[in-house]
Amino acid sequence: MGVMNTRKKRTICLTLTLGCLLSLSVSSAAQAEIVVDHQPHNFGGPASDTEFLDEFGTPLWQRLADDFMLDSDATIRAIRYWGFYHEDNPPTSETFRIRFYGARPGDGLPDESNIISEQFFIDPLREWTGRIIFSGVDPREFAYDVELTSPVSLIQGEPYWLEIVQVGGVSTRFRWEDSVTDQDGFAVINPLVADWFLPLNNPATLAYQLSTVPEPATVALLLLTYTIIPRLGRRRR
Repeated sequence: MGVMNTRKKRTICLTLTLGCLLSLSVSSAAQAEIVVDHQPHNFGGPASDTEFLDEFGTPLWQRLADDFMLDSDATIRAIRYWGFYHEDNPPTSETFRIRFYGARPGDGLPDESNIISEQFFIDPLREWTGRIIFSGVDPREFAYDVELTSPVSLIQGEPYWLEIVQVGGVSTRFRWEDSVTDQDGFAVINPLVADWFLPLNNPATLAYQLSTVPEPATVALLLLTYTIIPRLGRRRR
């Protein structure tokens, strides 16, 4: 009888402990937030692709970067961005490169000597939003979601640049969708210019979200909770 009571007490204590940890993990999830939010404006967007053909069949490349500042220190773990394909021909397989740059002294444009993070994503999650882009052939709008393999810690009030570019795949031309949030412009670099520049005729920004998300330990904790408690119940019976 005493042994049973002791086991029962241990089971209750462990269950309560796991319950507290689970509550903490849920609280951590609730703290996840979007720290930069540039909503898409489905009326166009420039090419951001390392290899595509122009209207005359000439090989070309172009990269885009959008600037942002944070209101408080944050560790970026997830990115959502919006885009489309010039001929509405999404590839069966594709690779994206995502970079974070610091701002270079002087003009504040992306600093190629200060790449804070560079990560590649093969076939990121891509979903049609149900909308079309009112440009050219009226291509479909897609949303892309990636979780960074190495989280990026950024500082409040520092100027940063985000570059998202499709790597290779000459048969398609990825275009990063415009956003009307902020309207402070974006940076462009291509073979026609020697360096990054701000297009004077396009004050739009680019469409993306930067988010903090819970640590991977949160998921592990949930699995632990749902695994241990049933085992304890079986042992007690």
